[in-house]
Amino acid sequence: MPVWVTAVLGVATFVLGGLVSAVWLLAGINKDVERMKADIGTADSGMRQTVHKTSNFVTALQGELKAATERLTSLHEWKHKIGEAYLPRGMEDHERRLNKLEAKIFNGTHK
Repeated sequence: MPVWVTAVLGVATFVLGGLVSAVWLLAGINKDVERMKADIGTADSGMRQTVHKTSNFVTALQGELKAATERLTSLHEWKHKIGEAYLPRGMEDHERRLNKLEAKIFNGTHK
C-alpha cells in the first residue's frame, strides 16, 4: 500500500472522527438548550412562573410595608399632636374616679 493512501486514510479518519464528535457535541448542547428552555419555561410554567409569582409577592409586600409605615407615622403624629396634650387630663380624670370609688368603699356608701 502506498504511503499516500495511508496518509489519505488517516486524514479521512481524523475528519470523520471530528465530524462525529462535533455532531455528538452539538446534539448534547442542543439537548441542554432544550432542557434549559423547558426549565426557564413561560409565565405559566418553569422558572419564569416562579419569578413572576415572586415579583408579584414582593410588590405586594412593598405596598403593605409602605402602608404600615404611613400608619405608624400617622400614629406618631397623633401621639405628639393630640395624645400627649390629653394625657395629663386623662390621668386626672382617672385619679378622680379612683378617689370616688375609694370614698364609696371606705366610707360605707358602697352596697
